[in-house]
Amino acid sequence: MKTHLKRLTLLFLVIIFSVTFLSCESVSIKKEIGVTPNTKHLKKDTYIVFQFDIIDQVYKEKKWETYKGPREQQMTELFETYLIKYGKTIVDRTRINQLLKEMNFSQTGFSIEDGKRVGKLANADVIIFGTISRLSWWTDTHTILVITSIKAIHVETGVLLWKGDLDGSINYKGSPTQGEGEVQELSRRLFEELLKNAII
Repeated sequence: MKTHLKRLTLLFLVIIFSVTFLSCESVSIKKEIGVTPNTKHLKKDTYIVFQFDIIDQVYKEKKWETYKGPREQQMTELFETYLIKYGKTIVDRTRINQLLKEMNFSQTGFSIEDGKRVGKLANADVIIFGTISRLSWWTDTHTILVITSIKAIHVETGVLLWKGDLDGSINYKGSPTQGEGEVQELSRRLFEELLKNAII
């Protein structure tokens, strides 16, 4: 318990804190990223990315889906792609779903401890949890807003390796249904900003 508290103290005392406002054409990003120091010795090669959970109630009520399927799945797979670009191995989605089914877990909503259990069974080093707290189309300004929080937990030690809170917006043309490409572009920018600062 004392060791765990010590790690948490280190996280908040020696945290790498970054708040940045980026502007590139019609995209703006604000980020806060905390990285726990002294974790380079931990094995961090194989990752599980649990399905991102969209908790924006307005979005859920409208039941917007993309032409590629539920947006939760789409954004999760996009994040996996970026991890692969950083040289990480991703546990196959079929294997994750099989383990979740065997343990009577749903795709989202389970605890970190449950996630660690799944990670150990899948021989993963790191598990990723992501939530999308805001996913909105502002029709008056033709702006799409995405607010997300993503964190990485080391399976063996339980250490919070990093956590990122990101807030991004992008302009789109036409109707909200024509903003699909812009949502993808904004998500890519957010994930890239997070991983280039968090992966150590």
